[in-house]
Amino acid sequence: MKQFDTATRGSLYATEDSEFPVGDKDPGNYGKAGKFDAGEEIAMAPTQYLGENGLKMVFWLANGKGERQATAPARIVTDHHAIRSSEIRNDVSCRVCHVEGLRPLNVNGFKEYLSRGSRVAADKKTQQLIDQQYQSGMAQQIERDNELYVKYLEMSSGLTPAQYAKAFESVVRGYDAPVTRQQAARELYMSDDEFRLALGYYSAKYSLSRRLADLSQGGEISRAQWIAEYATAQSVRAAWGAK
Repeated sequence: MKQFDTATRGSLYATEDSEFPVGDKDPGNYGKAGKFDAGEEIAMAPTQYLGENGLKMVFWLANGKGERQATAPARIVTDHHAIRSSEIRNDVSCRVCHVEGLRPLNVNGFKEYLSRGSRVAADKKTQQLIDQQYQSGMAQQIERDNELYVKYLEMSSGLTPAQYAKAFESVVRGYDAPVTRQQAARELYMSDDEFRLALGYYSAKYSLSRRLADLSQGGEISRAQWIAEYATAQSVRAAWGAK
């Protein structure tokens, strides 16, 4: 894990992960241009509201070449919450995982790597540099940045970091759940009863797909199926409004 100051007075944190942390991918290569397979960057972006200052988190996933990625392979890092899969997904997995804001160093991957019995192949001077990085200055910077992240959430939502992560997870899981007629109606800004009548009215003039017919009878369809049918559902609403 590395930390950089930015021109916007915020901090940028970067983690580097490897499927097999050996050789030039060994975390003991401190201060050297080591290689890695996947990385996460978190920018702590300054924000202000009514004279109060805070820091919001902006996430970025990259491969070993620094190229932006939508996901990080599960063989390298794992989404233990399994929000949409075992893969880390930007930024859905990130927001659910970071329940404190920036993760404290006492539970970071480096210490977990050591706690499993692994050893960092480093000379005494390099080992001291590693200890200093993970146990002093950066840890203090993380604490300060997390305090300002708490302030940002207070300003923007009134939630604590843990409450925000839980609420974000709830919204994502709710969105990914099977779509009922009631949920479909809400997304069309209609009542359930109105949408039911609109489907019946539309089907008398035009044919409904099997998916929308299932909805009209109180069934459920997947989120992907609802997205595919959404344009037709809008036509249903329009026809009902113009009758």
